Amino acid sequence: MTTGKMYERVAVKLSDAQVLALGKEHAAKDAEHRKVTEEKGEALNTFNAKLKTLEAEMHDISDQVNNQEKEVDIEVREEPDYGRNTVVTVRVDNGQPLKTRPMTLNEMAEAKHRAASDEPSESDSDTPAEAAPKGRRGKRAKAAESDDAVEDLGAIE
Repeated sequence: MTTGKMYERVAVKLSDAQVLALGKEHAAKDAEHRKVTEEKGEALNTFNAKLKTLEAEMHDISDQVNNQEKEVDIEVREEPDYGRNTVVTVRVDNGQPLKTRPMTLNEMAEAKHRAASDEPSESDSDTPAEAAPKGRRGKRAKAAESDDAVEDLGAIE
């Protein structure tokens, strides 16, 4: 037999006030549990985002090792090619063209406006057709010009 104090757990009837106090305590613990669960979700999202970033960086490095190439940002400029209605993206450091895209409708309208304002008036030149840039011409335009040249040659003789 033991000589110290002994205890046994037994069920006792609670008063209405005790039940009410335990209900309030349970509600407080439930609210705290929801808050901690929400924090856990936010922490998991943060860690998952960090993991995705690291995985993407590792993938990029693997690609660089496998391909023995690295993509870098370089300064470029866009140069319009009005004759072809395109815009060429060119490297600033060495002038190398990188890509070509069609002009937007706004860019084409701006090009027409520019061309109209750059055209010389009849008083500026005796031959306005020669002063205007020819750009890309079709076979008919070239044939018409060659016919004009032949007629001019006939007048000289």
